[in-house]
Amino acid sequence: MPHTHVQRTLTVLADPHELRIVDGVHVLACHRRSYDKGAQIEDPAHIGCWPRRNTPPVSTAPPTA
Repeated sequence: MPHTHVQRTLTVLADPHELRIVDGVHVLACHRRSYDKGAQIEDPAHIGCWPRRNTPPVSTAPPTA
């Protein structure tokens, strides 16, 4: 999810084929639905857009001595 929607109340809409996360009329995410236990569905276009959880942030500051 975009960082702008963290700690906000969102709506999850699901049908037998698709899952959508919406904020009012704005669709934030839409993915095919999987019934496989433990499956993680990702859109390849989204990978790398946001830092993953449990991943330390990358520092662009020069190293200190």
